Amino acid sequence: MSEKKVFEYEIGGKKYTQEALVWAQIKQLKNLLSGTRMPEDLNVMSVIDTFEEAMPKAVAIVLREDGQKLKEKNIDDLAEMFEEHLELETMVDVVENFFLCNRIGSLLQKIGKVFGNLTNKIDLTSLTEQLQHSQKETSQKKTKSSGNTHRKKAAHT
Repeated sequence: MSEKKVFEYEIGGKKYTQEALVWAQIKQLKNLLSGTRMPEDLNVMSVIDTFEEAMPKAVAIVLREDGQKLKEKNIDDLAEMFEEHLELETMVDVVENFFLCNRIGSLLQKIGKVFGNLTNKIDLTSLTEQLQHSQKETSQKKTKSSGNTHRKKAAHT
């Protein structure tokens, strides 16, 4: 197992750390960057153009203020502060260190391997047949409800 990487920054007079993402941060980044497409011509300006609106918020998601719990972070306020105080060089460091903390390529390979191995072990044909069989048993055409019975009219005397 590799050593845990932690990077420290001072932004706007406060100390922040960056380390491997936790699930809550992954979900926040996924929601923030949903629909974003990487430019084909990858250079500093194309990255800035692509992420100019999302970058302060992404940095706010990735960094932790010393002593603050993730649940206590106000992402919008932090992003607004970063827009005023986050220097370009520091932002580039945060992005570079993001990939050092979170070995994305390696993680994707591991996830692919795990799910690849799992799908080989699961008999999906059998599972599909079980679902289809289960659906046939509960089909409304085959099952009558008490609402389908006809009542005879009572004789009035």
